[in-house]
Amino acid sequence: MDPEFNSSDAEPEEAALPDRWVHRGAASIETMLSDPMKLRMNSKRQSKSLAFEGLYDAGNAPAAETWKNRFEAFRRDILCQDLTSTPSGDDIIRFLSQIPDLITSRGHLKNRGAISMSTIEQALSYIKASCAFRFNAFKITSMEAMRIRSLLSTMRTEGRITSHDKHQKTWVGILLLRRMLRYHLHDSLANGPRHKDSWDRVIMKAMCMILVGSLGSRAGDVALSKGYGKACSLRYEHIKIVISESTKGSDGETLSAYITLPYQKGHKQDDQNTVYILHALQDPQDNVVCPVKMLLAHAMRIGALREQTYASVLGAIRGSPQRRLAWAHGEWPVICGMSKGAGLLEVDKPAHAKLVSYIFGRAAGLAGIRGRITTHSLRRGYARDVAHSNTTINGVAKRAVAAVLGHTASAYDRNVTTKYAGSLAHDIHRVRVAMDPFEDSLAPPVSDKAFDSTVTGEAITEYCVQHDLDSTDVRHRKRAAARLRTEKKRKWDLGGDDMEPLSGSNEAQAGPAEVDRNIDPELLLAPTNAQVSPLEVYEDQDPNEYDSTIPTNGTDEVDDGDGLALEAIDDMLATQSQEDQMNLVKECEALEGTSLADDLLLPAADFVNKLATINTYRHHGFGSGANIARGNSRDDPTPLMLNCRNKDFGCPYQSTVGTDLSTHHTFCGYTSAEKGAQLLQTKQERDERRAFACSYEGCSKTFTDRSTRNRHEKECHIEGTAESVLCDQCGKLFASKWKLTLHCRNLHAVFHPMSCLITPCKSKGHIYPNELCMKTHLLRCHQIPKKEAHTLIGPVQEEKKDEMT
Repeated sequence: MDPEFNSSDAEPEEAALPDRWVHRGAASIETMLSDPMKLRMNSKRQSKSLAFEGLYDAGNAPAAETWKNRFEAFRRDILCQDLTSTPSGDDIIRFLSQIPDLITSRGHLKNRGAISMSTIEQALSYIKASCAFRFNAFKITSMEAMRIRSLLSTMRTEGRITSHDKHQKTWVGILLLRRMLRYHLHDSLANGPRHKDSWDRVIMKAMCMILVGSLGSRAGDVALSKGYGKACSLRYEHIKIVISESTKGSDGETLSAYITLPYQKGHKQDDQNTVYILHALQDPQDNVVCPVKMLLAHAMRIGALREQTYASVLGAIRGSPQRRLAWAHGEWPVICGMSKGAGLLEVDKPAHAKLVSYIFGRAAGLAGIRGRITTHSLRRGYARDVAHSNTTINGVAKRAVAAVLGHTASAYDRNVTTKYAGSLAHDIHRVRVAMDPFEDSLAPPVSDKAFDSTVTGEAITEYCVQHDLDSTDVRHRKRAAARLRTEKKRKWDLGGDDMEPLSGSNEAQAGPAEVDRNIDPELLLAPTNAQVSPLEVYEDQDPNEYDSTIPTNGTDEVDDGDGLALEAIDDMLATQSQEDQMNLVKECEALEGTSLADDLLLPAADFVNKLATINTYRHHGFGSGANIARGNSRDDPTPLMLNCRNKDFGCPYQSTVGTDLSTHHTFCGYTSAEKGAQLLQTKQERDERRAFACSYEGCSKTFTDRSTRNRHEKECHIEGTAESVLCDQCGKLFASKWKLTLHCRNLHAVFHPMSCLITPCKSKGHIYPNELCMKTHLLRCHQIPKKEAHTLIGPVQEEKKDEMT
């Protein structure tokens, strides 16, 4: 071989190798070339129409656009720059150095000090994304990045921004959740649904609380988040209820629910759904924390199920070819909206996430739980309960599963193994319910006093005067009432004890009154026979009409998704008149719940059927109109029978009208066990002497002699006889002259209409047309007996007669 030979000098002939991929994509290329001009114009139009907000989902887009607009305004009006020029990192530094002094927190965060570090960090990410989207040459250099970090550190040192949380985080575990549900249901059973409320709403709220608590989900995972369509919420078609083959209860078959959450945070636009398993709890003590039972009761009430009893539900599942429950309206949302001004539900309209948080806040106040309780409080409590559980949780994609599949550590960290393993195959909620209580130092303080959100009209007027608001403007009054409630709630959360005690509770039942975060778990469980406070007044409200908060960036401008913004929620409340509020409070103070041990401690079928059928109402006349829904599994609306607060001492008095009960309490003699025993003995002796009973069916009156009984029968039961007398003024027939005399004295006597003689009076100048109405008002509102009232009315009537003459 020639050593001088250079292989580079030799140029071999290139062999023409066939391209075996030349025909790939030929069909689409041919289609592309069929109309090149159309494709060219469409592609250019599409490229021009791309918007910055498209980078984010519906929840983050408003905040991203807000910070983009602020930065552009700063460049245009402050730095006098052309917005078509590429911004620099120094422009961003100058903007961030001034913005903490220019913006204020919105809603419940107003006047709460410096804005948070997370707000500025989120703003920085939005601004960088906006600049990179619009300007190809935009870049943050290493030096500029270090200068930005230095700026944030300096502002935090100066106190212009803070890294502390605006609100103290709370943890609500299964014990506190059980307490909230007990007080919520016990209160409605004992005292009836609240003002303009109904049992449909009571059951829906209970179902909402236990569903969110059992899943450990966010409010936006099950309800409608702001910016999303009506369909982006949990619907009945996402729930599969079957008869469990693995777990059978003592009273028969056990139901299990497989719940798919298709719209969880971060996965609202994909199919990475999480499936939760929930078994029906068999112990009657756990009825209030059983999501399956609550779900069935709510569905039967609103008509989402064709079946109307628990037995028919079991029969429908057994007879189904798929061995599962078929929904009548699978497209309906599970947590539905509430109509304004009536106790109705909008069954086809999903509730907003803010309504879910609102429900938790109200229930926590009724149960005496202090602090800002939100859906995220339950999510934290869910995690804490699981961390303290000794039960092995199955279905978790562990490192061993990744090793079996041959997944790398990177694949495991990217949740590839989780996709292979699927969802948890374990009922976490049942584990939490059955776990032993533990002393939780992170639990919120529990008080023996419920939160009363009532704000008087005088307080609202005074606030309007002090803060330059128009006290005659309804919107200004609502704003003032919202701020007063917010301040009242804040003081109560901090340990203010100016609330009324939970009736029938004591420290051993309801927990310590002082703010103590190291709480014995036994104190968190109210006894089953606890009497529930009727103190929390539910105003005319419709928080469901308002958009939910934006659960994204945790900035000061929006709620962080944890839930209830107190001032924002209170803005939604339509303020009641002072008279309505005081009447309701007075009625509530007069009520006392009956023993509730037998009301909720029922077998599964009886418990579900009870909640599916109960349809009582408390306010007189509320059930006569279109305020309460009828049909499906519900009973016909009936007024709630209210017992005297001295029932335990033997008082038999009952009434459907709260004001009548309040009047009775003024004169009730059964004020103690000793007095009750004496009165019962006296009544027994009197009954023994009353040997002559009325002979008419349905009348239980007895008399000491025959003549008194005969007069009673003649006057009360015999009408139209020869001795009947006719009123010559109104034509009404009476059984005796004595009754006619009483009638004429009360209704036809010369009476000059007059207002109340007692000042101040909540009647606000109301004119009473006759003496009977005037005496009734004085008795009910001022506890003045009718005999004494006559002495007050007489001189005034004489003066009016003299004036007329």
